[in-house]
Amino acid sequence: RATAFAEGLEGSQGSTLNEPTSVVEIRKLVDALNWTSIRLFDGQSALAASESRNRAIAEAALDSIITVDPQGCILEFNPAAERTFGLSRADALHQPVTQILFPEHLRADHQAKLQALLSSTEPETLGRRIETTAIRRNGDEFPVEMALVALEGDGHRFISAYLRDISERKEAERIMREAKESAEANSRSKSDFL
Repeated sequence: RATAFAEGLEGSQGSTLNEPTSVVEIRKLVDALNWTSIRLFDGQSALAASESRNRAIAEAALDSIITVDPQGCILEFNPAAERTFGLSRADALHQPVTQILFPEHLRADHQAKLQALLSSTEPETLGRRIETTAIRRNGDEFPVEMALVALEGDGHRFISAYLRDISERKEAERIMREAKESAEANSRSKSDFL
């Protein structure tokens, strides 16, 4: 019974073995198996709760969160990414990130940078915000601000990108720049007139 219980520990859901015996070695074995079963269940419960929290955070994020595997294919694509790129998670998963999120004229450059990030131990672009151009499913190009983070797991490096559509900010900057240039031009023309 103890052997059968030990073999089924992973799916035991914290159950314990009740084995009344006067043999000390068997009693110690049963106690150890029961302790292991409870600890395994506690660990699985904590992991499930942590995964649930992390999923909720990623789904509630306002920024696009996209994680790629060592081959540059998309592993995670949160709801903000779906809204930003006009692409469902199901359509994005396992696709090469550079092929579906960046304009054709930038793909080779982004692919080279991605490979450098995946292979380098201390790439300089990690942890910094950079601006680039992305593409929506409908073909519209738009400016994004992107921060990259390296993740290690199972002996491999993964990259998570946090992207923000900065179209509105860029438009506001353009309007302010043009207003300033216009005001300076008006000021110059008034001083020339006097």
